[in-house]
Amino acid sequence: MRILLGFMAMMSLGLSVNIYTDLRGYNGRLFDLGNRIFPVDLLQLSKGLRTDAFILYNLPDGLWLLSLLLVMILIWSWVETKDIIVWLTLGLWMSLFLEIFQLIGWVHGTFDLIDMMTYILTFLCSLLFLLISKFKLWKIGKHIYFHS
Repeated sequence: MRILLGFMAMMSLGLSVNIYTDLRGYNGRLFDLGNRIFPVDLLQLSKGLRTDAFILYNLPDGLWLLSLLLVMILIWSWVETKDIIVWLTLGLWMSLFLEIFQLIGWVHGTFDLIDMMTYILTFLCSLLFLLISKFKLWKIGKHIYFHS
C-alpha cells in the first residue's frame, strides 16, 4: 500500500505540473523539470481540456494538496491514526488560509471559493486513503473486513 500511495502522490504532482505547463503555458525551472520527469503532452490527449476552467485552475491546486497529504500519510504511517489526521488537517488549513490571505490581500493571487471546496474534497479523499491504508479495507462479497 505504501508503494501505491507513493505512486499516487507522484502522479498527482506530475499531472498538476503538466496542467500548468501544457494547458496554461507556464514556464520555469521547476515546471520544466517536472515536465521532463512526467513527459505527458496533455494537448495531444484532448482538445477540450484547454477550455474547462475547473481543470485549468482548480484541479492543479487540489492535486498539489493531494500529493502533499499522501506524502504526509507515508511519512507518518507508523503513528496513531488520530495523529496523522492532525497533520492532514494542518495541511488543509494551510491551503485554506492561503486562499483567505488572497482574499484579504496578504498573499498575491486570486481568491477562489471553488479552490477551497477542492481543498476540502482533496482532504476527504486523503482521509479515505488513510483509512484504506491503515485498516487495509478488503471487500469480500457483501461484507467488509478490517485487517490491521
